[in-house]
Amino acid sequence: MTVEIAESDLARAWQGFPQLPARGVTFPLWKAHVLLHLHRHDEGQRVCPDLLAEEGHRTVTRLAASAQGLPGDFLPAPGGAFTLAEGHLVQVAPELAAPLHRHFHYLGSPRADGLHLGLACGQSTRHALLGLVTLSTFDLEHLAGPILPPVRACEVLVLSRLVAFPWSPRNTASFMLARLREYLRQCRPAVRVLLTYLDPNLGFTGATYRADNWVLLGRECKKRYLYLDREYVTDRDLIRRHGTADFAKLRPLLGSRLEQSRRPLEPLVLYGRFLDRHLGKEIMARTPREVQPPCELVGG
Repeated sequence: MTVEIAESDLARAWQGFPQLPARGVTFPLWKAHVLLHLHRHDEGQRVCPDLLAEEGHRTVTRLAASAQGLPGDFLPAPGGAFTLAEGHLVQVAPELAAPLHRHFHYLGSPRADGLHLGLACGQSTRHALLGLVTLSTFDLEHLAGPILPPVRACEVLVLSRLVAFPWSPRNTASFMLARLREYLRQCRPAVRVLLTYLDPNLGFTGATYRADNWVLLGRECKKRYLYLDREYVTDRDLIRRHGTADFAKLRPLLGSRLEQSRRPLEPLVLYGRFLDRHLGKEIMARTPREVQPPCELVGG
C-alpha cells in the first residue's frame, strides 16, 4: 500500500462518524474510497490526523448521500437471513446496476456496457441481491501477445465489477464466481478465459481470486489516478467524455479542476481464470510480465 497509514488510524477515524446509514456505508467501502483520494495529496506529506479526518468526512458525506438514492427493490427484508446454498444468478438491468456500481464499488463509476448478473435469493418475482458481478467485452488489445496468446475477442471477457453487499454471508464473492463459471458454460460456451484487474494500492490482496483458483498473469504499470473537482474519475470516463485520459492533453481543457495523484503507485495486478484447460496450460507456462497501458490514451 503506497499510502502510509496504520489500520488502527483508519479504524479510529471511522469510529468518529457514528451517525451512518444502517445499510450501504461500511468500513471496507469507506476505507477504499479514503485511500483512493489520499493519493491526491503530496507524496512527502504523511497522512496526519487532520488530513485523514478531512478526507474521511468528505467520503462519509458522499457515501451517505448516494446511499439515500439507492433503489429499494434489491434490498432484503429487514431481519432476513440467507444462505449461499439458495443463491442463484439473475440478470440485472443496466439501470439498476448503475446506482449499485456508483455506490458499492470502490471506483464509484458504473459500467453500463456488458452483462450484469446478481446473486439472488428468493423465488418470487422480487429477488433480494447478495452481490453483483459485471462482465465487459475484451477491449484491452495491449494485453494480446505479452499476456494472452492469440485469441478472438469473443473468447475473453473482463470481470470489470465485483461487489458483495454488506448484508451478504461470508464467502459470497467466491461463491458468486463459482456460479458465474457455471452460467458461462451453459449460456456463453465460447468464452475461454476471464480477466480482471486488482489494485494493490488500495489494500486489496487478491485473496478472493486466489481462493477461486485465479492465477497471476502479469502486472500493468499504474501511472496515476485522476481527480475531477477533487473526486476520482476513471480513465474510461474521461475517454468517453474527451477522447483521451492523457493528463497533459486534458489540463488545458479542464484547468485546475483536473488533478493527478502525487504518490507513487504499485502496478495493477492482472488475474485470469480459465474455462478452457488447454488455453490455461498454455498461458500458465508463460512467465508473468509487466505491460504498459496505451500511451495514446493515458499519456507517456
